[in-house]
Amino acid sequence: MCGIRVSWVSIALALMSCSVARGAETEAESPWPDFVKETVKSGDREAANADLIVTNEEFRKLRPLTNFDPKDADVPALMTEREAADYATFAGKKIGKDLFWQRKPPNDPTDRTVARYGYLVIVTPGAPIDLSNEKPAIPTPPPGMVYVPEGPFTMGSRVGDPDETPEHTAFAEPFFIDKSEVGNAEFKEVFPEFTFQPGREGCPAIVTWEQAAAYAQKVGKRLPTEAEWEKAARGTDGRMYPWGNSYDPTFVSWDESYPRGSSPACPESPYGCIDMAGGAWEWTADWYKPYEGNEAPCSAYGETYKVIRGGDSFNDMALMRTTQRYYLPPNTTGHLHVGFRCVKDLEEADR
Repeated sequence: MCGIRVSWVSIALALMSCSVARGAETEAESPWPDFVKETVKSGDREAANADLIVTNEEFRKLRPLTNFDPKDADVPALMTEREAADYATFAGKKIGKDLFWQRKPPNDPTDRTVARYGYLVIVTPGAPIDLSNEKPAIPTPPPGMVYVPEGPFTMGSRVGDPDETPEHTAFAEPFFIDKSEVGNAEFKEVFPEFTFQPGREGCPAIVTWEQAAAYAQKVGKRLPTEAEWEKAARGTDGRMYPWGNSYDPTFVSWDESYPRGSSPACPESPYGCIDMAGGAWEWTADWYKPYEGNEAPCSAYGETYKVIRGGDSFNDMALMRTTQRYYLPPNTTGHLHVGFRCVKDLEEADR
């Protein structure tokens, strides 16, 4: 394909510029494999229209804890296809339009681990590259779940309650999360002794944290951390509600007797979750503790209460904000409507 030929010329040129900048190093010390040298030798410079590659420094914006030698800041970043898709989402770009991922041929064809990595090439406008077959490498979620890519996001608020401060940048690894809360019928399948009012099979299961955690473990999942829940609800643009910054009563279920997804408008969060505001509070995995840098005193902080998120339909709209935090002991619902949704980690092979 033309796209593949162009991409490797582009990578070769980028690597040449890196080696020039590093001058003092010898060719034998170069970490780059022989195929790069062969591409440079081909001299096919006219095809070099896609001549920019995402570097280590740029990739660290997606993954702040990435470590590399400072002299390698401008070196093209090696990443998996899934990481490339996550970077594109983070950067507001599209695979197949603005970027394309090119697999790095392994020195050893039998080395499948190395073959999982490649480079993310930035397409220059007007480049004669056929990207019609390029699609984002988004992992396929398990049934009933949606995918949330890794990366930083804004967590907390400057205008909410004291325990929501300070507004800060948090980071979440990639994960799958249930599109909706776990329903009564689903919970009863795992715990047959569980009871609920007839006709409410599709409503959120109202349970304690201990019950929610036990269910998650039984089905091979877990409860979301606060950071995971908030990112799934608000995305990366810092929105106040899962659907945007303005409250609309048609966007939430009227009360706990309404099945999941039955609000008149049924809006979704940026990643496709429903009912993350109103309907029922939702348990998270975390103890109720202050964020780093929070100086507001609160006697409830510690390892006594678990955090709940999302608000109940009978709550004021302020309690349905994506940053709102509340808390309960793990062994009770406190007579509130508290449900939950689960998350699932990506398999190690998919990372």
